Amino acid sequence: MNNKVIGIDLGTTHTLAAHYEDGALHVFNPDDPLIPSVVSYPGDNRVLVGKEALEYAKKDPENTVFSVKRFMGKGDDQLDLHHHRFPFSLHTHQGLWQVRIRERWVSPQEISAHILKQVLASLGDFSGEVQAVITVPAYFNDAQRQATRDAGKIAGLRVMRIINEPTAAALAYGLHEIKSGTVAVYDLGGGTFDFSLLKVTNGVFRVLSTHGNTFLGGDDFDEALMADMLEKKGMSMCQLNQKELHDLRIHAKTIKETLTEKEEVTELIKVGKHEMEVSYTRETFNQLIQPFVKHTLDSCQKALRDAGKRKRDISHVILVGGSSRVPLVREMLKSFFKKELFCSLNPDYVVAMGAAMQASLIHDSVQDMLLMDVTPLSIGLETVGGGVTKIIMRNTPIPAQASEKFTTYADNQTAIDFHILQGERELVEDNISLARFKLRGIPPMAAGMAVVHVDFRIDADGILTVQAKEEKSGLEAAVEVVPSHGLSMEKVKDIITQSILHAREDFDHVRLIAARTDAQTLIQATQKALQQNPDLIGDDREYLQDLVEELSKVCEGRDIAAIEEGTDKLNRETTLLAESLVSHAVLDMVEGKTIEELSKQDKE
Repeated sequence: MNNKVIGIDLGTTHTLAAHYEDGALHVFNPDDPLIPSVVSYPGDNRVLVGKEALEYAKKDPENTVFSVKRFMGKGDDQLDLHHHRFPFSLHTHQGLWQVRIRERWVSPQEISAHILKQVLASLGDFSGEVQAVITVPAYFNDAQRQATRDAGKIAGLRVMRIINEPTAAALAYGLHEIKSGTVAVYDLGGGTFDFSLLKVTNGVFRVLSTHGNTFLGGDDFDEALMADMLEKKGMSMCQLNQKELHDLRIHAKTIKETLTEKEEVTELIKVGKHEMEVSYTRETFNQLIQPFVKHTLDSCQKALRDAGKRKRDISHVILVGGSSRVPLVREMLKSFFKKELFCSLNPDYVVAMGAAMQASLIHDSVQDMLLMDVTPLSIGLETVGGGVTKIIMRNTPIPAQASEKFTTYADNQTAIDFHILQGERELVEDNISLARFKLRGIPPMAAGMAVVHVDFRIDADGILTVQAKEEKSGLEAAVEVVPSHGLSMEKVKDIITQSILHAREDFDHVRLIAARTDAQTLIQATQKALQQNPDLIGDDREYLQDLVEELSKVCEGRDIAAIEEGTDKLNRETTLLAESLVSHAVLDMVEGKTIEELSKQDKE
């Protein structure tokens, strides 16, 4: 066997790999498949991963990194460290969050690559090429997906595709149980939450909508317990050093996991010099974590609204992620949907199993099942005056392609700047800038004569490529959009909300931009006509110049009706002028000539 095809769930808390063989899905090392997503740097050129790193963290938490998935592709305005205390040192470096390990910066991609290398090591005695499908949260944007792909490359993997975790889970269950219907996938992991609605028809999976939170998961349950334990002793996290915080976190995880199986727990906790006996019932624990679980149900409701679905439309509810084992989560989710939950597959394994299935489908070109994801926000181009033309709309299934024609704004314009934006608002300033590129070398011609085809393509990984081609000259320019910073799910939701709240205001502003653009185009055309017709003298020229001045002044204001009225007036007068000039030109041409002479001139 020259190569191996696998699926990898690169998780916040654990990572594991699976493969599809002989018609069945299998995880690697079934007796102990979960690799803790933890990496330690002892300082002697060694790198410890997984359980070794967890053990080393007890004595050196400052140089041990966990939950690195939370920082993948994140910009300096995308992280709130206030509510998430980490023992290692986090800083922004070159606009992105990185970890300071001893005397050097380490990127999340490099740390994740060490975890993926451990996955490769777990495959056993194998020396061929490993091809992999790697999963990410549904709301990972281009930067975060690209960072994940880069981590795979650094680790020596050939990354076949990046797919959404909920979609992978649905594929795993579709293989065993689901034939058709509307599926809800509730994925609550260690550090991220995703909720997706998928339509399943004859083996085709299509994502209808997604919602979630890239900073909500089992880690938050742990921190709620940590804060409560300290509060009972009249203490706070600020009073503990990093090693003590790490020890307390381990105790909190143990209590959480015990309460998943039992109704109460009592434990003697030693944290540095501090010693305390704590007792918790499941009811007390539920009170601590209920706000987090409610937040996930709010996301469920928003996803339903986005998809135009009601709870009764949902045929299956799939549970994914280790934190979905928590009894309160299952109770509240069952009450919310009023139906039994699907959890027959191990929630820790199901995403990797779905990824393995997708890897096999790609590798073997099997077409029995297909995956269709969606783009979370609309993508478009800046137009003259600061408006935005949307090319690919929000929730469009990907891969996707769309085209639009554009032209030049001024005479003899030889270049066009393209500004690619993401968002739901109508103005450039209210959207997110993704990239810019320029098409140069357009042959000089009158304004509006050049025809430029702009083609938008989003591939199966969610990576956007934009290409522009001028029709007459054949000139081309293109850009692959890989943003330099991430976009949190909360930011996505805020963008959509703002577009609704400001819809009327945006509409009026777009009307103003369109009115000004039409007016300015007519002003330029009129001024050009006056320059090219010096014989036009007297009242006509003065009258038109007055109209041009008057319209120019009106354009400085925000009275749309006045701008449109002035444009209409100037348009009427210049139309009459054009007709008059054509008539004069014809009279000049025929004056003093016989019909025979004109006929002879026409033949020549």
